[in-house]
This record gives sequence, structure tokens and C-alpha cells, in this order.
Amino acid sequence: MNKKIFISDNNEIGLECKHWASKNLIDGYEITDKIQECDIFISILYDKLLEKDFIKTRDCYNFHPAILPDYAGVGTLTWSILNNEESHGITLHLIDEGIDTGDIIDIIKFKIDKNETSYSLHKKTMKKMVVFFKKKLYILIQK
Repeated sequence: MNKKIFISDNNEIGLECKHWASKNLIDGYEITDKIQECDIFISILYDKLLEKDFIKTRDCYNFHPAILPDYAGVGTLTWSILNNEESHGITLHLIDEGIDTGDIIDIIKFKIDKNETSYSLHKKTMKKMVVFFKKKLYILIQK
């Protein structure tokens, strides 16, 4: 029986990651569109909180568009710029009952350019998120 993976597709980046995964999964895994049927849940900018029972019964991961624990929640791109950070990043972490509080698996960092705007940093972050997802998917599902 295949393990079922749910990849949030409520945004363009989630759809891109899900599409790539559906064409590149290894044997023994399949993508499902039914969140309640999944064995593995992967959040790509997912905008809903998960129930405690859901989290306890599956492997749940989040690709967060900022460096944790400093930039949890939303609006992180703007805060990185306003706080004059030299770099921004993406954090891959386990999902627990808190908001962006699960154990950190990996972080990638990249430079914030001198004239960076929230929009340009958002575009850069989303592009790098797809690459990060592709590098980490097999590690997550075969842990």
C-alpha cells in the first residue's frame, strides 16, 4: 500500500511543488487531494491551523518563508527588511500544536539585497522555496 502525501496547494508555490512532486515521486508514495487520507502532510504557505489529533497521527512538515524562531507567523518578509537584516531564509520544521514552534529540520539563508523591497524579497523567497522543497522532499518522506 502506498503512503499518501498531501501537499498544500492553496497558493501558486504550493501548486508548483505539488505538480513537481506528482511527476517525481518514488515508488511507494502517491499524492492525495484529501487531507484526511494523508500519511504525510506538507505545508507550503498553508493558511489553516491543524487539529491536534491530525498532527499526532501523521508526519507533518512546514516550509516557513523566514528564519525561525525569530520570524514566526506572517509578515516575515517585511520585518526582515524593517529590522535591517542582512539575510532572510526558509525554515523547514515539524508542525506541532504551536504556530511555527516545531523542531527545526533545516534552514537555508540568502542575502537581502541593498534595495530589496518586500515584493522582491517575496519573489526571491518563493523561487528558493521551490528549490528547497525539491531538495528536501525525499528526505522527509523516507526519514
